[in-house]
Amino acid sequence: MKKNIVLSGFMGTGKSTVGRALAERLRWGFVDTDDQIEVLSGMKISKIFSEFGEDVFRRFESLVVCKVSELSNYVISVGGGTIVDPFNRDILSKNAFIITFMAQPEVIYSRVYSTKNRPLLDLGSEELILNQIKSLLERRMRYYCMCDFILDTSFKEIFELVDEIIEHIYNIVT
Repeated sequence: MKKNIVLSGFMGTGKSTVGRALAERLRWGFVDTDDQIEVLSGMKISKIFSEFGEDVFRRFESLVVCKVSELSNYVISVGGGTIVDPFNRDILSKNAFIITFMAQPEVIYSRVYSTKNRPLLDLGSEELILNQIKSLLERRMRYYCMCDFILDTSFKEIFELVDEIIEHIYNIVT
């Protein structure tokens, strides 16, 4: 029996926000792997990217994934590229339902455009950022589709998403 729920998907789709609400509703713990990467590395994610590059960040990410995959009764929010790595995807899926959050590129842009700590979107103009979002979504889509199910978070309230997740998992296990 799977003991955790992993929320995956692109940045700005609501993984952390919905994850906290879901954990509270289930009376489970909540962990965000981005926060754990910062604790493990002693650096902000943006600094890891700028000083060491994405490869070093992904190594920290895999270490954290190994650690959090051993938890029980947790909602785990993972970064948008985490499940692209087959190692991460396999480790997480052994003990968790993996749910991918999706949103329309324009919605993602509106949610993240003012955030300064998004290294993969540090491009300047709105057009370049929107094109990068579309490109990354397209490249990651096949990995996102490997998850247990996908939720479009574009225009839904937090409570609606929490209810949908609980209903989906209930239908899987019964």
